[in-house]
Amino acid sequence: MTYREYVAEVLADCEEHAKDYIHFNGFDYSDDAARDFVEDCEFVCTGNDCGSYYFNRDCARDALHGVAFTPEFDDFIKYYRDELGIDIDFDEPETVDVLMRCYIVDQNWSDIEKIYFDKLAEMEDDAAEA
Repeated sequence: MTYREYVAEVLADCEEHAKDYIHFNGFDYSDDAARDFVEDCEFVCTGNDCGSYYFNRDCARDALHGVAFTPEFDDFIKYYRDELGIDIDFDEPETVDVLMRCYIVDQNWSDIEKIYFDKLAEMEDDAAEA
């Protein structure tokens, strides 16, 4: 998978999650609610809540194969090592895959907040039409 494909997959998962999140938490247009949604996506849409996105070591390894040794992957490694002080164990592809997805959430925070607000508006429109 390429880095762009990783980003697209994470954002699609966040968009899919938005409806359930709003249904459970209610219609809230506050910035705090959008932040809470993004933080929830960091767990639910990345595999961080359970330690694996795929629940399959080979699938995780295959996903990482296309992004390894790219500038985006280097930035990802530097972020975890330099910003967070975490050394990544590359013998654990499921962990690396989850960390990559968390990194993507962090790097696309405003896009995910927009997903939340757009879904709120869409659901509110649907409710008004019903």
